[in-house]
Amino acid sequence: MVGPATAQDSTTEGAPRENLRVIQVRHRETPNSETPDATLMIEHIEHIVGQGASS
Repeated sequence: MVGPATAQDSTTEGAPRENLRVIQVRHRETPNSETPDATLMIEHIEHIVGQGASS
């Protein structure tokens, strides 16, 4: 992390796309500012590999 900052996860419960997250990053000294310093959208994708193999 570069410099002091705070992060706020603004995921809403019951959202249709549970694998999406929006994280807003604000400076630690102004956490209640109207605009975040950065907004990140993160998508979680899980791949299952090797299931069902038999010997």
